[in-house]
Amino acid sequence: MKYFLIFVVFSLLTFPVFFFPAAGNSGSVPDINSVLDIQIQNKQLLEKTFADIENGLSAGNVNLLSSHLSSQTYLSLLNGVRGYYSQSQTYYILQDLFKVNKSVTFRYTSVVINKNPYATGVLTYELRNKKETAQVFLSLEYSGNKWTISQLTIR
Repeated sequence: MKYFLIFVVFSLLTFPVFFFPAAGNSGSVPDINSVLDIQIQNKQLLEKTFADIENGLSAGNVNLLSSHLSSQTYLSLLNGVRGYYSQSQTYYILQDLFKVNKSVTFRYTSVVINKNPYATGVLTYELRNKKETAQVFLSLEYSGNKWTISQLTIR
């Protein structure tokens, strides 16, 4: 019984060290407000990223999307382009796509904000003076302190 009590007391005293290593130095657990602030900032960054992408797709303006292009983005597009492309290749591929398919509007139909965020939407574009619609799927990944497009499908 004596050893059991010693184990329990030791466990309680060292809990912050094992589960919160940074807290081991100060002897306290991380401040919940700091953790929440980081989560709120990350959510705000994610929402801004989705808004920038929505504006870029709606305007057919690749410049608005360029800061959110990943170093390797998977594309599956109306014009038959499919595969992984570098950031600069993706930029020029999308620029060519929007030259032919003039974007009129883009609206999200769903946005999922979690560890692996993604969104779906409808892109209305003009092709040969006729309005068409395409389904859009995009997923994001966190890389280099920002959210980038890991996959973009426009079909």
